[in-house]
Amino acid sequence: EISEHLMAMAKTKMKFGTPDEVKSLYSIAFEINPSFKTGFEYAKILYLYEATVKSIEIAESLADKITTKKEKIEVIELLVKATIDANDKTKCDAYFNGLISLQTSHQDYLLAAVYFKFIGDFTKADNFKQRVNPQLLRSTKLKQLYSESTIDNYILKF
Repeated sequence: EISEHLMAMAKTKMKFGTPDEVKSLYSIAFEINPSFKTGFEYAKILYLYEATVKSIEIAESLADKITTKKEKIEVIELLVKATIDANDKTKCDAYFNGLISLQTSHQDYLLAAVYFKFIGDFTKADNFKQRVNPQLLRSTKLKQLYSESTIDNYILKF
């Protein structure tokens, strides 16, 4: 219950507080209750606030807490994003290939476009970006999905 309350407070702080306050609340929630939910939210916030090395560390530590295919896909998507920001091509390739093998029907075209731009395959990147809903690229939701670094370097500069 305490960790749930802390995570709710952190979501409020995202609107009215500082990034350090948000990260601190998620960190405490994860320390109190080291579950998949608290860990994933903490890793996601670390990624969004560009603490990519710590984000990768926390996300990788969740392996034994994953109980569903959906959770596994969410973690691997986050790891692909974070390893792109960390400029770790080796890990990024491994995670992206793992993600492709897990996904059967749902494809995140924007993530694929970002990945292919990261590895230098601009033709594939452009092909995937054309499949992305243009409204997403202009919406504020983009900042909830990708870090500023990813948005600036791989999404806006197409």
